[in-house]
Amino acid sequence: MRQNTSKNVVVHHATGRTPYKAVFGFLARKEVHNVEATDKDSANTASPVQRKREHEEKDMQRIKLKTYINEKQSSYNSTMKERRKKAPTFHKDDFASIKIES
Repeated sequence: MRQNTSKNVVVHHATGRTPYKAVFGFLARKEVHNVEATDKDSANTASPVQRKREHEEKDMQRIKLKTYINEKQSSYNSTMKERRKKAPTFHKDDFASIKIES
């Protein structure tokens, strides 16, 4: 398991991304922690204007991601609401149970 994790977080030279990001679309936890650690190291050498710009870019990425997730969730929810409105279809030889209260 540990070896697979280390393989999945190494950037591939042909694709320019990690296999994990290629499959799932986002960085693995291990990558995120590594990126944050390198960001902290580079933050000491970056100018205040550059740090502010990087901060704003990260905020914009978070906003875009939240918007994307909200759109997908609302699309899924509307699809599920439509499915719930439809009457269930029963076919010959389907099993049914009836509860009789006395």
